[in-house]
Parts: sequence; structure tokens; C-alpha cells
Amino acid sequence: MIKCQTSEAEYLRVVSQDDQITLVKIESKTMKLNNKPLQCYLIFNYRLYTYYYDSTQDCFLPIQFALSQLTNQQIYQQYGLGISSDQKYQELISIYGQNNTEIPEKPTMKIFIDEVLSPFYIFQVFSIIIWILLPYYYYSAILFTISALQCIFTLIETKNNNKKLREMSFFETQVFVYRGVSQYIKLDGGYVIDRKISNYKQKISSLNLVPGDLIEIPDGQILPCDVILMNGTSVMNESMLTGESIPVIKSALPFSSNQYHPNEDGKQSTLFAGTKCIETRYHLKGSIPILGLVSSTSFNTMKGQLVRSILYPKQNSFSFYVDSLKFIAVLAFISLLGFFFSIPFMIRGYNLNFLEVRDLILGSVNLVTITVPPALPTCLSIGISFAISRLKKQKIYCISPPKVNISGKVTIMCFDKTGTLTEEGLDMYGLRSVVYQGPNRVNFAKLEEDTYKLGMNKILKLNGYPEQEHLYGEGNPYSIIGDPDLILKECMASCHGITRVKGELIGDPLEVKMFEATEWELIEQNLSFYSELVLAVVKSKKMDISEQYKTSQPLNQMNQTQIKLGIVKRFEFSSKLQRMSTIVKNLDFNTDFYKLYVKGSPEKIFELSKPSSIPQNFNEILDFYARKGFRVLAFGVKILKMNQHQIQKLERDEIENNLTFAGLLIMENKLKPITKSIIEDLQDANVRTIMVTGDNALTAISVGRQCKILDEKNRVYFGDLSDDPAQKGKIVWRDFENSQKHLKEDDLQPENGLIKYQDNQIPEIQEEIAIIQYAQKLESVDRRISMMQQNQRKKTDSINQPLVSLQSSKIYRERAKTQINEQEDKQTKDQTIIKVEINTQKKLNKMSEISQASESNCSTYSEDLDTNQKIQEEQAIAALNDDINDFIPWNNSQDGYTLAITGRAFSKIISQSTQSDEKAQLLRTMLLKTQIFARMRPEEKSLLLQQLQDLPWKPTCGMCGDGANDCGALKTADMGISLSEAEASIAAPFTSKIQDISCVVELLREGRAALVTSFSCFKFMALYSMIQFFTTIILYTVNTLPGDMQFLYWDLFTVFPLALLMGHTEASQKLSKQVPGSNLISFPVLCSVIGMTILNAGFQVIMFLILRAQSWYISVYDTHIYLNDLDDPSNRKNCYESTVLFLFVNFQYISTCIAFSIGKPFKKEFYTNLFFSVSLGLIVSLSLYVLLLHDSFTTDFFSIFEEVKLDDQEPISEMPYVFLLIILAVACVNSAINIAYEKYVVVKLAVAYKSRKDKKRNPALLDPQQKIKS
Repeated sequence: MIKCQTSEAEYLRVVSQDDQITLVKIESKTMKLNNKPLQCYLIFNYRLYTYYYDSTQDCFLPIQFALSQLTNQQIYQQYGLGISSDQKYQELISIYGQNNTEIPEKPTMKIFIDEVLSPFYIFQVFSIIIWILLPYYYYSAILFTISALQCIFTLIETKNNNKKLREMSFFETQVFVYRGVSQYIKLDGGYVIDRKISNYKQKISSLNLVPGDLIEIPDGQILPCDVILMNGTSVMNESMLTGESIPVIKSALPFSSNQYHPNEDGKQSTLFAGTKCIETRYHLKGSIPILGLVSSTSFNTMKGQLVRSILYPKQNSFSFYVDSLKFIAVLAFISLLGFFFSIPFMIRGYNLNFLEVRDLILGSVNLVTITVPPALPTCLSIGISFAISRLKKQKIYCISPPKVNISGKVTIMCFDKTGTLTEEGLDMYGLRSVVYQGPNRVNFAKLEEDTYKLGMNKILKLNGYPEQEHLYGEGNPYSIIGDPDLILKECMASCHGITRVKGELIGDPLEVKMFEATEWELIEQNLSFYSELVLAVVKSKKMDISEQYKTSQPLNQMNQTQIKLGIVKRFEFSSKLQRMSTIVKNLDFNTDFYKLYVKGSPEKIFELSKPSSIPQNFNEILDFYARKGFRVLAFGVKILKMNQHQIQKLERDEIENNLTFAGLLIMENKLKPITKSIIEDLQDANVRTIMVTGDNALTAISVGRQCKILDEKNRVYFGDLSDDPAQKGKIVWRDFENSQKHLKEDDLQPENGLIKYQDNQIPEIQEEIAIIQYAQKLESVDRRISMMQQNQRKKTDSINQPLVSLQSSKIYRERAKTQINEQEDKQTKDQTIIKVEINTQKKLNKMSEISQASESNCSTYSEDLDTNQKIQEEQAIAALNDDINDFIPWNNSQDGYTLAITGRAFSKIISQSTQSDEKAQLLRTMLLKTQIFARMRPEEKSLLLQQLQDLPWKPTCGMCGDGANDCGALKTADMGISLSEAEASIAAPFTSKIQDISCVVELLREGRAALVTSFSCFKFMALYSMIQFFTTIILYTVNTLPGDMQFLYWDLFTVFPLALLMGHTEASQKLSKQVPGSNLISFPVLCSVIGMTILNAGFQVIMFLILRAQSWYISVYDTHIYLNDLDDPSNRKNCYESTVLFLFVNFQYISTCIAFSIGKPFKKEFYTNLFFSVSLGLIVSLSLYVLLLHDSFTTDFFSIFEEVKLDDQEPISEMPYVFLLIILAVACVNSAINIAYEKYVVVKLAVAYKSRKDKKRNPALLDPQQKIKS
């Protein structure tokens, strides 16, 4: 093909972002696109998108319904009337095609070529053919059977996965569409629909929908496309896209001049494909349909993008497979050199009539099959199969075996939040109202865990007189609102946006939990009974409040009554303002005022409240809860002396000020019990942990604090796009707990330094600190007991022994509180705490004794090693990982703060990163310092994984999620694991039926063990080939070969079982700090393989020379001249040379295998592998038997040649028994040197090489602030 202009081209060469090259055919099509005149466009299809050539921009753009360029008002005006005619529909269907998300079925032959055929398997077929011609049937048949079964299983698995993906992607349903109804819709300052429109609805297949269609949104409908809601409201379940099971309320697109952005402001009015409409609401519902405008169809929808991300994930950069091909190419080149070396000897043999032409050809080709082991892919894949089998016992299932090795390289682990790190919803931790103790003397009240009791406090007695406490100052005539506890409770009951759907409370889970804790009732029906202006009513349970309030009413009228609050106006939550508010009126008392309740971030309520109402130690107490990972909200209240008309005209800016601070609500995220300990284990192993969630940033940050993804010692700066019109599009970084502190936008460094956290030595929280600390120790004890019990269970294979299960933090605190309160002595609080800690330490000491008594069960932790030995081992391991940058850049930049960011700010930084080196460096700094990514859409999660993978040192990244909206990220990640009840999920290569993140540690352990096994097996197979190659070359010099049964013994009974069973060694129980190397073309690997090859080849030559120096030695040619059997080519294999090398080389295979079986700290010791140890013992025993005690059967079977003699004559030459001992002695020396070389010499050389390399390392890789070098 010839490169040409776009207008002349027939094909395009498309290069994807991950450098995948595809050749696509260009077509021409006449169409009206984006309201332009009819014209001819060049188009092509690529990865389920259709692209057209835009001559004005000189580039190809995807064909999309361009609504993002319009304002909301323009959308109503241009498309709000729907499709006017059938002709218009035909134009649109020709442009956008059917609304079909069916994935084209992949032919079986294509799957076979892409997934099954590889250079390894093709070479296997070639080798099997050569061996059959030699003939060498037994091994050929076994290898062919195993390889064929592997190909069949791979083919079946791939077809099943493709089928599941097609079923998940395709969706068709019946919908009601409205076409040609423009006369029944008016755009008069709004969207007005005539009742008669219902007579013109048509029922069609969702496949026939096009952008611009108006469809009805009924209750229970699963959306087949992306839709803009035109009227009414809709409660939607978006869990398929966002992963959050909490329904969201969508409202009609505002009739305004704001620009439509489907992923920003317009998201509130956009219903996405694949989401479910739970309920629609409209004041004329039943007579007028709820309508939506189709905005995207087919693979242009959000769901379509998710499917595309699964189908076309970015290829990982794991180099093991490519390196193995390069390595094998080197081995093939060595075989070529061996062939040229042996040519003169073969020609000599041919001239002596010792060889035939067929022998020359097959012998030279056989050198290739010897040098390049055809059994290599089989051995490597079966080793991975052992790891998959062990994972299956842990209820972790794998559908992509190559990913097992890749998981061993993971150094960055990303987690979804909901369903992965946390359970659904939150828990109430407690409330802190305020205590008024005089003018400008306000303190926090004691933590109240029982919300129902709030507001039941007795009247305080100040100065010996009973007096109602007043929060609002002297002269307040409304003593009924004077109790701060009741005010806080009323805030919780009324300041929210929750609603009821089919009797169930729906809304933000925090608000739902907050409201449920009050035990009040939400009423949304028959509101006209109260007032036409009331949006909702909340009322308390009946309670006795006669002792609570002074009132002019008789006490008997106040007893057993309810508080009823009518919500008359609501200002929705704004992330920009960090608050929401409601205006309420007490419906049981004829008051002439309203109350404004405001709920928001503590620092925002602090800013809006009167200083005289702010409790002392506000910042210290807030810091304490924030650092412990609690979600904290603050409340404020204000009296509004206005009438109904004034209230309805109010704007929030007019009244949300000069508040009276009312208290704090402390919520606790429901972490899964194992989450915190697993995060700590990963961090101890130098695996970076990141949270990637679709949830809001406040919840994400508090969860990050609680589960230790965020260090409680570090400040958190939160980045988001500014909502300020003056700074539109600018990313603002604010301190999470102090919005006045910012980061510099250009380098993400703090302005004017960091704020240090306040000391926790304040009276109000000392009791809580004691309880939390003791609860943590109780949890630690349970964790250690559980760990030892699990080890014991694995040791004894017992499934009947009950395990100590980890519990929630709340339960541990309750246990701690109970035990502290049950202390029998009456010491002071501090003394009690000391005693509790002593008792806890005693328990820990007792556990330590149990641990020592059960040392055999915990031996995998290597606690018996002293510190120096551990340091030496770690240095050695680091040296062997020459191919990776074993520094940890995110640990080198611990400057006392970390970052959190929203999806839209993240996308903004990505889009700007190509503008300059400074912007690229900003992106890299952000990636290194950010631990929380919130409000991330599915495609942004995938993009994050790609960006992390593209960092200069190419880290291997993992992702763990629930498999719903995380599909793309799970596929993009180098290692994706889905938490699902199914045994296999198309969303990820790994699926865990255990619904917590403990599977991650298990997978990393097994992955590292499998990767080390693959390297060991590869090196062993390479050495096996080299040993056999040099044996063959040495024998070629005397025109002979090893016997067929000798080859069979080496291949089938020595190397094959050892190579297979190497992978059966279990992974180390503890996740190590080091990561195994993954580069075969690296100094340690080359040093190991080349050095071991030279050693073994040298000892073979030494053994061969020792043989030829013996007085009884007779060459193979002279031997068969004497025996007069040269007419049979197979007889030349019976000679001293082949026998001696066979007996000697047996031990080289064994010692090489042992040398390469050293797996610490990633695997247990090889002798713990029972099958391998038994196999090794049998092979050693058999080799010794064949060498020293062989009988007539083994002599004949293995063609052992001990003497030269004719049938009835005395031997003219005989191998003495002492020479067999010499063979054994040389083999022992060779074995000892092999093992010592691999264990010590290679490590020393690697350390020296690494030290030298570190001095030359690019400093930009070490310091994220260094400028990236192009």
C-alpha cells in the first residue's frame, strides 16, 4: 500500500492510544450531519464507533448527536417537539443507525488464531513432527495430548466469555414513542404538553429509536438509551453505571440559558442507558406522560462506552511473554552455532559411512528442538494452573491464566468503595450538642450515642435556682425551642432531602440514617390538611415533655404529645456552598415565626455562625473526629420572623448567615471488618492503595481515613473545579478541614505552609480516646487469634474448627466501653485506662506465648530470623529485581499532606497535560500524591488506570470492585478482581466469592509465587535445553547421540515432573515488601542462566576428557568397527561416551532444579512441597541406582555401555566400578557449585551491578517535582 491524501485513500492506518495498529476501510456516505446541508462524507468504523471526516478541522470525528454545544433552552426549541415526520426519521436512522448494542460474534477460527495459536505452540507442532521422524514416539504423544487439551480448553473458555459479554451488552425492550406531535407541545417559557398527546403514542422496539425521539418514561422502565428528562421528576437506580445502589432523583431539564453538559450540570436531568426508573412523579401524572428526549443511542451511550472499555482494554506492558520469545530466539541462534560447529564432524562421519544423509538433516534440525524446549509453554501453564487451583480453594476464580503472573507485579492497588471497602450505608457514631453556660460560654455536651434520648435532658439548676437554659440569649419568648438537644434533633428530622418511594425512604444514605435515628415519621401524603405550602411533615413519637419545657399551657395538655414540623421550603445541597437548608414551622403551636435549619460541613457552618455560639475546643474536637475517619456534619439554626409570602420569596443567600451553632452529627462508615487490616498489610508490603469511587468526596475521604488509605497524620487537600463564575474551569485545591488553606495550582505545594493538627489532650474526648484505643487492641487480639487459627486449619486441613471472626469497629467499641465500665476498682478515669491497657497487654503477652507454642503453625512468617539476616535477604532480593525501579516514589514525597480529587477535575488535568511540560509534570505530581479519586465516572476510572500505568517506571496496577460500573477499570487494570457471587465474571479476569478485599492479598501472594515459579521454571527449562544441547554437541564430535530411552528418561521422567511440580510449592504466608522481577532480559537472569550454562557445559567437558584419559577407553568408531555393526545406525548410540554423559548429566538436571527452586520470600521452601520433594527423592534414588546398582533390565533399557565384547568372547575393554564413583564425585562437586553459584555468586554480582546502576539512575524518577525529560 502507498501513503496518500485522505481524500484519495481507500484504507486508513489507525493507531490507538496503546499503540495497537488497525487497518480500516474508508467509505463515502451522503447525509445531513449536525444540521448542515446534505453532503458526502468519508466515514469508517473502528471499535464500534463510526467516524466522519471533518474537512474544516482536517480530522476524523465520531458521529454523535451534538447537544453539548447547545443551551438547555435551545434543546427545547430545536428538539423538544420530537421527530416531525417519517422522512426525518429515515434521515436520522441512516446517520446514527439502529439503537443496537449487540457485539458482533467472533468466528471460532478467529478466536483460535488470536487466543490459541502462538509461536510456542507452532514450534511444538514442528518439534512433534521431527520427533516422529526420528522416531521418538512416547514423548511426542504425551506432549501432543497435553497441548491439544490446553488449546481446546482455551478455545472453549474464550467463546464462553464472549457469549456472556454479548448477553450483557445487548438489550431490547418495547417503548412508547411520540412522533409528529408538535401541535400538542408548546414552548411558552416552559414545556407545556396537551393531554391529547397520549392518543398519538406508538409502541415500537427500542432498536428503532434514534436521537431526537420523544419517548415515555414509565415506572419500572430500564432505559434502552440515554435520555434527557423533559417534564416531571424520576427516581432512578443507577447502580449499573455508578456502583451506588442508592436511587437518585432526576428532574426535568431547566428551561434556561445554561449550556447543557451531560456529565456535569446536565447529569441531574439525564437518564442513562441501562439504569432503571423506579418511579416518576408529576402533578398531572396519569393524564400527561413523562417524556424524555433520546440524546444518545447504541454504543454512544454511557453503557456503550462501558462495553467498549471492556472489549478494548489497554494492553498491559508486562514483558514476560515478549522477553521469553527473545530469549528463545537467542537459544535458537545458539542451536545454529552448534549446528555449524558440528558440521565438520558430521561430514567426517558421513565419509566414514558412519552417518547417512537422513541422519545429517534430522540431526541438524533436532538441535533446534533440543535447544528450544517445546515443553516450555506446557510447563509454564501447568505451573500457573497450580496457582489457579490454590486460588479456587480460596474462592477466587480466574478466567485469564496469564493474569496470574501479572498479578505478582502489582505495586499499585485501586479499590472501589461501596461494596468493596464498605458495606452499604453508614452507622451513627453519636451526637454532640452544645451546653449553654452563660454569655460567650458554650461548650460541647457529652457524646450522646442514643439519638432518641436527645432532647430529654432535665432543666439545669444554675446558681441553685431551676432555670430553663437559653441558647438564644436573654429575652427569648419561645422557651419551647430553647433546649439545644431538641434543636439538634429537630435539625436531624427536618434538614434533609429524602423522600418515600413505595413506602421506603430514598435519598442520601447519610440523611436516611440520620432521619431513621430520630425515630420520627415522614409524611408526604394529604399535606393540604396542614397547609398548601407545606412540602412535607415530620413528626416525633409521642413523648412526655412536661418536665422539658416551660409554657403557658397547662402541663396536662403538653403530656403525651408530638412535635410536628412542616417543611415549607428547601434549599438543596450545593457542593459549592457545602450545605443545604430547610425552613420549617411548628404545626402544633400558633407561632408567628419560622425556623431555618442548616446542615453542612463543620467548617462552613462555623463560618456562618455567630462566634458567641461556637463551642470552645471546636477545632480540636473536629480534628479528632476527622483524623479518626468519621464523617462529621454540623448544624445551625436561625429564627425567621416573617410571613408566608416573605418566606416563599426568600433566596438562601439572604438568610443563611448569622446562625446559632446547634451541634455535630458524627457518622461512621460501615467498613467491612477485614478492610482496615488488609489495607495495612498492603501498605506494609509497599503496595500503594488508592480509592476510586463514584461517591462524593466527603464520604470517600472519611472512609479513606477510617480504613487507613489516608494517613491520619497528613492533611488532605481536595481538588475540584471551581463553581465561581470568575474562576470557571479552574481547579481549586482546599484543605479538607480548613477551606482557607490552599495549594499552589502550578506545583501542588501548600501556600503558607501546613496547619498542624491540634493535640487531643482535651477533656471532652479523653473517654472516647480510651475506648477507641482499647477497642483497637481488642481487634488486634482477635486478628492474631484468627490468623493463627487459619494457619492451624491449613496445617491440619480441618474445616470443623470454629474461627474467631473479626467484627465491626462499633462492636469493638461497645465491648471496650463495657469492659472499661466493669472495672471493679473505683480508681480515677486515668488509672482505669492504665489498668485496662495493662490487662490488654497481658492478653497480648498470653497470645504471644500461644504463638510461640504454635511456632510450627506460624513458621511461614520467618520470625526466627534475626534482623541482620533479614536485612541481608532483603538486599539480595532487591538486587535480583534489577529490571524494576524498586524505589517507592509515593513514599519519597510524604510532605505531611495528601490529595483527593473529583472526576471532573481529574479529567481537566488529563486534557491539559499535553499542552506543556509543566502541565505534564502537574499530572504526574497529582497521580503520585492523590489517594482518593471521587465522583469518578466509569470511563474516568479506566482513564486513571491508564495514566497510572503510563508513569515513567511503568507500575503494574490492580483494581478491585464489585464488577458493575467498574467493568472498564477492571479490564484496563493489569490485574482486575471482581467481588461477585458468580464463579466467573466477564467484568474481570479474577472473581472472588468472598465479598471483601482479603482476596487481594491472597491473589498477590499467589501471583508473586506464580511469577517466581515461571521464572524458575523458565530458567530450569533453558538450562535443561543447554545441558542437553552441550551433551548432544559433545557426542556429535564423535558421531553419536544419546540413546532414545536416555532422551526419554531426561525429558519425561526427570525434567518434566520436576518442572511441573516446581509450581506446586505454596506461596509464602506473608506478603513481602519486595516484588519479583519480570524481565527475562535482565542482568540477574542472564547472569544466572549464562553462568550456570558455562558451569554445566564445563563439567561435561571435564567428564568427557576424564573418560578419554582412561586406559580402558575405546572410541565409538573403533568400538563398532570391532563389533562390526556399522550397518545399523542405532548401534552407534551404544558407546562409552553416551553412557558416561548420561549418568553424569542426570545429576546436573537435579542440582539445577534445586538451585532454581529457591523462592524466599515469595514462596515457601521447596522441601515443603511434598509432591516435589517425593519426586526429587525418587529421581535422585533412581539416578543413584542406575549409576551404582543397575541391573540387567536398567542396563538394557537405558543402553548403558560398560564393556566392548563380542557375544562369546572376553571383553577387550570394561568400565571399572571405581570410575562410576568418579562420576558421582564430579557430579557432587558440580551440584554444590551450581547451588552455591545461584544462591551466593549471582546475588553478589547482582548487588554490585545494581549499585553501579543506581548511581546512573535518572533523578527525575526519584523526585516527582523533577521535570520530565523528553
